[in-house]
Amino acid sequence: MSRPRYLIETFGCQMNVHDSERMEGLLEQAGYERAASDRDADVVVINTCSVRDHAEEKLYTRLGQLRVLEEETGRSRVLAVAGCVAQQEGDALFKNTNGRLIDVVLGTHRLKMLPALVERARPDTATARWTSPVSTTSRFRSA
Repeated sequence: MSRPRYLIETFGCQMNVHDSERMEGLLEQAGYERAASDRDADVVVINTCSVRDHAEEKLYTRLGQLRVLEEETGRSRVLAVAGCVAQQEGDALFKNTNGRLIDVVLGTHRLKMLPALVERARPDTATARWTSPVSTTSRFRSA
């Protein structure tokens, strides 16, 4: 039996690169292996930075590409959005995609929860249905 495969795409700063490396390690510890491409991935994580130019536009463009890929292949993937944009937008990401495509929204301070959230969002093989999208973000509050 082959192990589930993941792909992490990083849009952003050096901190995002570091966080992506950390998420790779967490997924590999949980039994996942790196996919060669998005076509091969069972899980796609998009790690975003809100400081870089056009981060949100890049995210939504990439989400559209993944939606087309899902339609072409007929294969669903768990899609997680992490990083600053996920932290700031939280549940609004689900609303902006009509509740479909994004399965997990993960704030920057909760990266260690990624494997558990991905497992929770994976298809239920008995019913072939997806569980509800999960979000674990905490917004920064100004004083």
